Amino acid sequence: MAEKKNIFSVLTSKFSIKNKNILLVVCIVIVCVVVVLFTTNTSTKQKDNQSQQYTFDALSYADSVSKNLEETLSSVKGISNVKVVVVVEQSPQTEYLLEGKSDEQVVSYFKNGSTYEPVVVTQFLPKITGILIVAKGTNDLALKNKLLNAISVVYSVNISCIDILEGK
Repeated sequence: MAEKKNIFSVLTSKFSIKNKNILLVVCIVIVCVVVVLFTTNTSTKQKDNQSQQYTFDALSYADSVSKNLEETLSSVKGISNVKVVVVVEQSPQTEYLLEGKSDEQVVSYFKNGSTYEPVVVTQFLPKITGILIVAKGTNDLALKNKLLNAISVVYSVNISCIDILEGK
């Protein structure tokens, strides 16, 4: 009948290790190193994905506001061929939930399906510093004044930072 051999007896015979305890310690150390390497690699990938997924810049935000304003102004009676340029001060800022001691704080993540996403506490949109509108039909001063006031209130922009020009 064939003799049953366990993994330790096979390894001790192959590597001529006399003490099974030394072999056990070596195996545990190897497993720990592999786990640490895998965990470090996974957390690095999660941070890379997080920065790619949640980062958007000032240009894309300004473009989004411009398109929204173009669509809205195009629906105003007497206004057509609307083009809008929006200028912003900086990129949007996102504040994430931090956990840990003050000197060792890390971003807190939650599992969303198969991905990890950071917990967002607050997101600050950039300040709009200027708006230029070129549209046909803006030569009517009463309409132009109404548009200036409405845009100033909706986007919290000083009227002196908004210019409306007559288009062709």
